[in-house]
Amino acid sequence: MPVRFSSIPDTLLTHVKGVFTQHPDWLPRLAGLYAEGAVMTGDWDAVRSAIQSAHIATPEITIANLLLALRTRESSNVSAAFRDARIALGAPLTAGGRQSYRHLYRTVIHLHIVHELQMIYSSDISLTLPRSPTNSTAATVNRLTDQLAARFERTQPSYTAREPILSMRRTGFGIWCGA
Repeated sequence: MPVRFSSIPDTLLTHVKGVFTQHPDWLPRLAGLYAEGAVMTGDWDAVRSAIQSAHIATPEITIANLLLALRTRESSNVSAAFRDARIALGAPLTAGGRQSYRHLYRTVIHLHIVHELQMIYSSDISLTLPRSPTNSTAATVNRLTDQLAARFERTQPSYTAREPILSMRRTGFGIWCGA
C-alpha cells in the first residue's frame, strides 16, 4: 500500500465517485480525473475501470495505462505501453507547430514523466533492492537518483510542473520496487 502524504487523493477519488453516482453518464468525460485519483491512492481496480470507461485517451488515461502495464512486469506489454504513451503524449508537440513553449509545457511534463518511469523500469534496482542490497545496487540507486535530481532541476520551479513528476516517481518506484 502506498504511503499517503495527504488526504487530497482520497478526497478527489471520493468526490469523483460521488459525482458518478449522481451522473453516471459523466464517467467517460471524467475518466481521466478518476484514473488520476485512483493512481494516487493505489486503487488499481478503479484505474482499470477508468481506462475501460474512457472514450478518449487523455494524458491521465495514457499514463494510467502505462502504470498498469508496469504492474504486469511483462516486457512486451511494458515496451508497447511506453511506445504508445510516447506517441499519444507527444502528438500535441508535433501538432502544435509554432505554438509557444508555454502552451505545450504540460505535454513536455507528461513526456518527462514517461521518460522517468522508463529510467526506473530500466534500472536493475527492483531485482535486488527488497532482498539483499549490494554495493553495486547502492551505486545503481545513487546513479539513478542523481540522474533524476538533475532532470528535476531542469524543470520549471512551480508546483504545477513538479508535483506530477514527484507523484509519478513515487508511484513508479512503488510499482517497480514493490514498496
